[in-house]
Amino acid sequence: MKTLRFLLLLGVGVMVAAVISDYIDTRETNLRIRVAEPDTIPSNLNTQSGRWSWSQSSGSERAIEITAGGLRQSNDSLVLDLEDVELRILHGDRGTYDLVETPAALFDTRKEQLYSEGDVSITLAIPSQSRQAGHVPTRIHTSGVTFESKTGICVTERRAEYEFAGGRGHSTGAFYDPARRFFRMESDVFLERFGEDGRPPARVRAGTMIFREDSQIVDLNGAVSVERGSERLEAKRAFVHLDQGRARWVDAREVKGSDHQGNRTVQYASRRLYVALTEDQMLDKVRATGAATLQSRSGSSRMRAWGDRIELYYETRPGSMESLLRRVNLRNQAQVEEHPAASRGIGLRRLQADSIELRMADNGEDLQTLSALTRGRLDLEPADETGVRRQLEADRIQGIYGEGNRLEYLKANGKVMVESIPGADEGNAEHPPLKTWSEAFESSFDPGTGEARLLKQWNGFGFQRGRRQGRAGAAVFDPAGNEIALSTDAHVWDLSGAIRADRILFDENTGDYEARGRASSSFTEASTETASREEANGFFAPGQPVFSSAEEITSLRDSGVLILSGQARLWQEQNRLEADMIRIDKPAKILRAEGNVVNYLTEPANGGRPAANDRPAVEQVRIRSASLDYDEEEKLMVYVGSAELRRADLTVTSDRLEGHLGSDEETGSRNRLEKAFATGNVRIVRRGASDARQGAGRNAEYYPRESKVILIGAPASVQDGRRGRTEGARLTYYLDDDRLLVQGSSQERARTLRRKAP
Repeated sequence: MKTLRFLLLLGVGVMVAAVISDYIDTRETNLRIRVAEPDTIPSNLNTQSGRWSWSQSSGSERAIEITAGGLRQSNDSLVLDLEDVELRILHGDRGTYDLVETPAALFDTRKEQLYSEGDVSITLAIPSQSRQAGHVPTRIHTSGVTFESKTGICVTERRAEYEFAGGRGHSTGAFYDPARRFFRMESDVFLERFGEDGRPPARVRAGTMIFREDSQIVDLNGAVSVERGSERLEAKRAFVHLDQGRARWVDAREVKGSDHQGNRTVQYASRRLYVALTEDQMLDKVRATGAATLQSRSGSSRMRAWGDRIELYYETRPGSMESLLRRVNLRNQAQVEEHPAASRGIGLRRLQADSIELRMADNGEDLQTLSALTRGRLDLEPADETGVRRQLEADRIQGIYGEGNRLEYLKANGKVMVESIPGADEGNAEHPPLKTWSEAFESSFDPGTGEARLLKQWNGFGFQRGRRQGRAGAAVFDPAGNEIALSTDAHVWDLSGAIRADRILFDENTGDYEARGRASSSFTEASTETASREEANGFFAPGQPVFSSAEEITSLRDSGVLILSGQARLWQEQNRLEADMIRIDKPAKILRAEGNVVNYLTEPANGGRPAANDRPAVEQVRIRSASLDYDEEEKLMVYVGSAELRRADLTVTSDRLEGHLGSDEETGSRNRLEKAFATGNVRIVRRGASDARQGAGRNAEYYPRESKVILIGAPASVQDGRRGRTEGARLTYYLDDDRLLVQGSSQERARTLRRKAP
């Protein structure tokens, strides 16, 4: 929208008022005088004489004077044949008079009419004493004029030409009735006001023109047109309302017009047009009603505005002779469309609302703000089909423009809804529309390309893209990077899971996200109905939700990697994993945890035998280490670095610990610790009711289902305070009944060292 200067054209009808005003100013006093009936001309006049005069008085002053250079009358005629006639209509209260001059005229004494077949010249408002400086009288030139002395009616059916200060005009036929204060230009009306300061002249054409002094209305009817330079206005009818002879407002019907300046063309139309003027005859307000439309086209943009009602408000600055457009209101199903040139990479912009307001910059031409004052919709179309199309709906919408009518900032409030629809680009094929909502919205725009740079929404923000939904206190969308940043209790979910954090950053191109600050998530593996038995024996059971929390959670969609950093926690049912960092590679089916690893697993209690209540009892096992690597295919968990396995009454420590997961068909338990192998500096501690049993070896094997620990070493040893120390190449310790089976190697005998009783 390069400029709205063209809206001034809606007020071009004021030219009608300006032209008529010049004429009316000179006629004002004359129209207020009703010509009194003259005395009857005596019938016994001489048939021929030289200088002749006649007068008609109004009160104590003369009102009409007729003089002639010669007089002829036949004896049987009541008509006086006058030569070199002058008719003066005097305005004593103003010190002026009107002068009618004609070379010859006939005065019918019976009809009391003065008629001139030839040329008639009428000069209005001539000073009685001396000419005023700068005074330009109004003159009318015509012929075939009839003047009725009884009524004062003056009529001609011929061409009448008008000369007035700053202009001229003509019409075919004219009628003036001072009693009714009525003046009419009968047909082919043309008025021209000369341009000032190099400005082009204004020309008015109409079928007829009527002036009614009582109502102070000038009525132009029949193919009314106004031209000024490249400006054109057409109307079926126009009314100019006067106040003491000066135009104050114009009412035109079925209006259309156009303007062409430089490379810009403007067209407009409405069923009715009102133009209000100031006392100084400057534009004050313009109102177009009934299917009002405006269209502007230039090399850089196209603009169209329409509504049932369009109002324009002007401002005249002190010392200025020009009205500046300050505000435009469009009402009732209003729309404004702007389509910048495709070379700028910007598509169509369309604002729709029942009430739209445009505010102009200080120069009265450039746009400052464009606002929807009622609930409206803004469409931002891309330059081509591959771009993103956006729709914004809100209770209030405002666009702020900068230099060159470039949209710089957009804001909206009240039930804001935004829909971003990807284009036909191949990369967008799998991306459904993005729908967002909130109570407040704002966006900045690149001044060069006109593209949105950042879109911000806050106060009850929510979004939906396909099956993914979310909400947050606030959100920022970066179209360039196609990233959405959610903040303040951000929450996102779909059918596969959910994530929550203080801040979540989504990459819409890749589907990756980062959750920071008290982050937590949940996801569900494939359903057990479709999973094989081997898949059901993994670290995470299919069909059950897996929960996680950390200071930061990163999901890399393309690689299928999930990273939890900072106080990371991962759990499903009773199985839980804690570490400084947890990394899950779903395609590779591996997991790695680093730093302060704590893993909670379950194992069948009582050797997997049902408890008294016929429900399988389980015990929880806690494993600590420096790191953990889990292989889903092997169902193998490897703990390295000061590994420690602890259950209710058993602790196993080692340099390295392998845990194998499995399931129990009898009890229906899944992802249970099936066996564990410890290597390097193995130590075991069994705490009983009265004492503790300790063991050591190079390696150890733990079988929860059989409730036994096998120590292997050179030699392995077990000791307690009651039985003493037992050594052997292989020691099998049964936890349930506290039995110890000792096996020696071929080179070494097993031995037991018992404590001597005191």
